[in-house]
Formats: sequence, structure tokens, C-alpha cells
Amino acid sequence: MDRLDWMYLRALAPSGLVLAFAFVLAWVLKDASASPHLAGWAAVPSWVFLGGMVIATGLAIEPLYRFWQWQRGEGLVCPNCGGPLGGRIDGRYGPYYKCLCCSGNIAARRVE
Repeated sequence: MDRLDWMYLRALAPSGLVLAFAFVLAWVLKDASASPHLAGWAAVPSWVFLGGMVIATGLAIEPLYRFWQWQRGEGLVCPNCGGPLGGRIDGRYGPYYKCLCCSGNIAARRVE
């Protein structure tokens, strides 16, 4: 795997973890509905998985939009490696951007 593959993996890993957690939770709750005490929760597994899919999609849209901008040449570019930059972060020493490719911290004054 090259550095671009790792960049995509790091950016999309949170959404994948949320989706996997929602799947496992829905699977566990599916079996719990057979209990007489939890009979009222029979409709919950489908809503848990649907909610997990919505959250995972929301988490994946932002980095995918930044990658799309970067590939079109419209987004902010890291001066060190040429990779796309994430959102602006207000840090201790002033605002900066986190590079999604090399994970470096780039001062906002170097980019803008």
C-alpha cells in the first residue's frame, strides 16, 4: 500500500468503525427481542443499523469532499507533500491545518 491508500484508509476508518459497531449492535439486539422482558424492543435493531448508516455516511462525506476538491485542484494543499489539508484547527500556537496525507501540522499563515 502506498501513502495515498493509507490516507484514504485513515480518513474513512471512523465511518467504517461506526458502521461495524451498528451492525454488531443490531445483530445482538435482534436476538434479545426473543426475551419476554425485551419484547417491546423488537423494532429497535433495524433503527440502530439505519442510524449507524446515517452517522457513518455523515462521517465519510467530509473527507471524501476534501479529497474531491484536492483532486480537482481547488482544495488546500500541503506545502510539504502535496496532499489535501483537513479542516482549520485553532491550536495553542495559532490556527493550523492537519495534512491528511503526511499527518503534518501546517500553520494557517503558510497556506492562505
